[in-house]
Amino acid sequence: MNQKQHPSGSTAQLDEPQPAANAGQPETDSKKKRTWRIARAATAAVVLTGVGITIVTTGGDDASTSSDGPTPAETVAAAFESATSSSIHVSMEKNGKRPTDARIDYANGIVVTTGASLEYGQADSVIRDGSVYMRFEKGAKALSMEPGVWYKSSATDGPFASTAVVLDPEYLNAYVEAATEVIETGPVTFDGVDATRYTLTQDKNALADAEAKHLVPGASGQALTDLRKQLVATLPDSIEVIIDQYGNLVRMDEGHGDISRISDIGQPIELPAIDESEVEDLPTP
Repeated sequence: MNQKQHPSGSTAQLDEPQPAANAGQPETDSKKKRTWRIARAATAAVVLTGVGITIVTTGGDDASTSSDGPTPAETVAAAFESATSSSIHVSMEKNGKRPTDARIDYANGIVVTTGASLEYGQADSVIRDGSVYMRFEKGAKALSMEPGVWYKSSATDGPFASTAVVLDPEYLNAYVEAATEVIETGPVTFDGVDATRYTLTQDKNALADAEAKHLVPGASGQALTDLRKQLVATLPDSIEVIIDQYGNLVRMDEGHGDISRISDIGQPIELPAIDESEVEDLPTP
């Protein structure tokens, strides 16, 4: 699909956004919980906000304002498909602050993120060529990671493997696949560009099943039951997305102050310089 670019090339700004439903992050047993939290320090909302969802089906009920043009579900589907066909820039906010910045190249399997936390300081992550590279400004004692050193681990297994699900179409499609209704809720303006707000009502049980499958592969029995219960309790009842007049997805809101702004669709990603001779293999627990 051809990419449609915002004429200014900048991230769109929403006038007086209204919050959506609450969203959150569950944790599992103590060992997995610690590792999961460390990995998430670098990728933060990239994984669970579902930014860059690939649309395969529109799903659910669909409230349309016109019988002549595309339905709201079809419009949302087209915007997400366009965003995930090449590359995007995502700026994640939490209560007005920017904890994570990510550039995702879906076609080539590349993700570059930069974030920060009090515990780890600045956290940098690169996913490429089947590997996850991770560096923490203050290090990560639980994983024997020294401050400022790049460590490498497999993107398919190991403690950082869950960060690569951002590139998995099945996982990223979950928010739309779990939508029981897609409604056009009104016009908005981004940097002087007309746009439209849509609300996707969620089947939280279906969404929990999809997220549990990817976040904790192989989970079963009571561990899976507990994880699903945590997810259902914290996942949003609905999400809100904004699509501009050019068909670009420019904003996603899961409530709880979690907002993602999307820009630079189709633009190339610049990889940070990593000297492979100085990269350490992630220590085995």
